[in-house]
This record gives sequence, structure tokens and C-alpha cells, in this order.
Amino acid sequence: MDAETSPDEPLPEMPPARSRWRGRILRGLAWTIGGIVALFAIILWGIDTGPGHRLIADRIAAMRPSSGLRIRIGRIDGSLWSAATLRDVRLYDSQGRFFEAPVIKLDWRPYSWARNKLDINSLSADLIILDRLPKLKPGRPGAPILPGFDIRIGKLTVDRLRLGPDVAGSKRAVRLAEIA
Repeated sequence: MDAETSPDEPLPEMPPARSRWRGRILRGLAWTIGGIVALFAIILWGIDTGPGHRLIADRIAAMRPSSGLRIRIGRIDGSLWSAATLRDVRLYDSQGRFFEAPVIKLDWRPYSWARNKLDINSLSADLIILDRLPKLKPGRPGAPILPGFDIRIGKLTVDRLRLGPDVAGSKRAVRLAEIA
């Protein structure tokens, strides 16, 4: 026998089996939650890449609201989570294109959607072309025109606004001062 252990010394107590199972379950639960959080972070990061931007633009183009409004975005540069540049933005109704903007700069906070708000710090465009007023299909009688969430635009800048003859009687170019 070894000098350090004696046969009369009691063996260490083992934790009850129930406690071991509880520990395993808690560890498994922690790993599962950690995995879900990591997956969510990877998805958020992936959306803010070139292919993610293309996916968002394609999803927006695929939307078909009952009003007939369709939105096309040629490309999204920058970050979807703060400052983005939207290129070749076009709006269509059932009769075709009525709005076009080559470049729109957007500084916004998409996280405010969790609080049912659209929070835009600044929205700017060098040129906006409004060929005609849209002819959208009417919604349900008595239904609200705007979506059911708060919209805040801190600063709106449009350097040149071109109005088509259907809007202003003849082609017009308008410069808008900064609206804040």
C-alpha cells in the first residue's frame, strides 16, 4: 500500500447522478444558446456583404404589394446597418416607371424597427426624376395610407428635382433647399 492512502480512509463522495444529469443539460443548453447567437451574428454579418446586399435588393424587387408599387434597386453600397448608398433606384406602378434616382445616400438606424419606428438620420440625392405622379391601386376603404409605424427623417436633401410634363405641365428642374 502507498504511504499516502490508507485502507481505512473513506472514498471521496460522488455527486448524485441527478446532479450530473442537471449539469449536462445546463451545459448542453448553454452550447445551444451560444450556437444560436453565433449563427444569428453570422447571418447579420453575411447580409452586410455584397451577396447579402444583392439578396436584399432582389427581395425588395420581388415584393408585390396590392397597391401595385414595385421598387428596383440596382446596387447597394456601404453598410446596411448604418450608412448605405442606393444606386439606380426606380419606382414603378401598373403603368411603368414614374420615379428614378441614380444615387440616394441613406444614413439610418434599422435597429429602431424593433421599436416599430423607421429612423432615418439623413437622406440625400443629387438628382431625382419624377416623370409623372404614380397611379397606385386603392387599398381597402378606410385603411391607412402610410404604414403603421413612426417615420422620422432628420435631414432631407435633394440637389436637383426634375419634374416631367405630366407633373408640372412642362419639363421643369427644381432645386430644393435643405429640409430639416
